[in-house]
Amino acid sequence: MEFWFKDERTDGNELNKNQIFQLPVNPPTFEVQVGANNETFETEGLGEINIIGEKKLATITFSSFFPAQNYNFCVCTPRDDPYDYVWILDTFMHWRKPIRFIVTGTNINSLYSIENFTYKENAMSRDIEFTLSLKEYKKLS
Repeated sequence: MEFWFKDERTDGNELNKNQIFQLPVNPPTFEVQVGANNETFETEGLGEINIIGEKKLATITFSSFFPAQNYNFCVCTPRDDPYDYVWILDTFMHWRKPIRFIVTGTNINSLYSIENFTYKENAMSRDIEFTLSLKEYKKLS
């Protein structure tokens, strides 16, 4: 299983265009939340009824860390500075454009917005621990 982020901007800005990276340390778990806009009504004679609505946008949340060194459990060679990953994710948010998020071996391969990104440095190792929340993005036609 691999976790990938890809910039798919098409605004003509060549700076960091098609920036792509793999998480060097897979999260131990990830959570996908899906729902629907269902409505419940009280009716005369039938009692409570449920009207099934449209599917809500999925959210994905996970935690991991950006290593300050190449540990033997890294799934790829990490960048020299773990803050490079922080800068990339922060830049993705700054562009206000969706990014492609892919988890190989699953059906997750869609556009997402970054909803929340929390990180902290582990002072002993210099690793950057983080939690990331993504929300599915649908292009308007």
